[in-house]
Amino acid sequence: MPQLAMKMMMKKIKKAICLCVAMLMLCSALPMAPLKVEAATKFNVSNTSLKKALNNYSIRITIDQKEQRFVVRTKEISKFSVKSKKYSKDRKKMTVTAAVYINRKIATVKTNATMKYSLKKNKWKLSSVKFDKTSLASVSLKGTWTGKYTARQGETKAKFVISRVSKDGYATGKFYFSATPTNPKVPSGSYTVVGGYDKKTGKVTLAGDEWITRPSGYDMVDFYCYLDIRNKKIKSYSNSLVLTKK
Repeated sequence: MPQLAMKMMMKKIKKAICLCVAMLMLCSALPMAPLKVEAATKFNVSNTSLKKALNNYSIRITIDQKEQRFVVRTKEISKFSVKSKKYSKDRKKMTVTAAVYINRKIATVKTNATMKYSLKKNKWKLSSVKFDKTSLASVSLKGTWTGKYTARQGETKAKFVISRVSKDGYATGKFYFSATPTNPKVPSGSYTVVGGYDKKTGKVTLAGDEWITRPSGYDMVDFYCYLDIRNKKIKSYSNSLVLTKK
C-alpha cells in the first residue's frame, strides 16, 4: 500500500478513536438515570373498589347534641355515588369525593366521603378517608320493637308495634307490657301510643293515648327516647328502656 494512503487511513482511525473517547467521557459526566421511573397513570379505581375502601373506617354523627361513633361496613352502604375526582398537579395524587348512604337498620345515615389516593409503583393506593356533613337521611320507626324497661313494678317486658309513620315523622301504634323471668308478677297490659321522631335531632317520643287492656292500679307511661345509631337500638332518657327492632 502506498505510504500516502497508509498515513490517511491512520489519521481516520485516530480521529474515530478520539471521537469514541470523547463520547464516553461525555456519557460518564451525565447523571445516571434510575433503573425504573414511576410514570403517572390514569386513575382507574372502580366505584365498587371505592365503596369497599370505606370498610372499617369510623364515622361520627351527632344525635341530640351528643356524638356517636360507629364503624362503616361495606355491606351496609345502600347508596354510593361519586361527586368529583381531582388530580394533583403532578398527576400522582387523586382526591375523590362521594355521597354515601349507610343503612343502620333503625335509620339511614348520609355523609360525604373524601378519599385520597397516591400513585406508588404505578398503582393507586388509598392514603386517607374522611367523612363530613353526616346526618340522618331517614328513620325506620315503623315495625315491631322489643325490649325491657324499669318502672314502679320493677323490670318489665316491653313491645311496641308501630303501624303508621308519616313523612314528617308522626307515628301511631300500640304498646304491650308484661312480666319478665326475673319479675313474674307483672300483669299484662296494653295501650295505644302516639308520637314519632325528629330527623334533625334523632329524638323519639312514644306517649300513651288510650288503654286497650288496663291492669288495676296501672297508669300509662310516656317514653322519651333517642336513636342509638352505634348499637342500632332505641334508648330512653329514663325508665332504662332499651328497644331492638325485629
